[in-house]
Amino acid sequence: MKEKNFTNSGPYFQETFQVRCWRPVKNNKQAFLQRLLRRYQKTIDTTLAITLIGTMFLIGIWCFLVQLAEY
Repeated sequence: MKEKNFTNSGPYFQETFQVRCWRPVKNNKQAFLQRLLRRYQKTIDTTLAITLIGTMFLIGIWCFLVQLAEY
């Protein structure tokens, strides 16, 4: 499995660390889903990150509105 190293040289801030959350993919016909995951892993990671950040933002707004309603 290749180790990914993120650096700060790109236009976006990224911490330098090794990502080991993706398993190595076997080169056989039964690994179709794993090949798809490997092919689109950057898109999947980005989508999950945006979803989690958006969810946290909406939870924060909800908590603020609940606090405002109690006041």
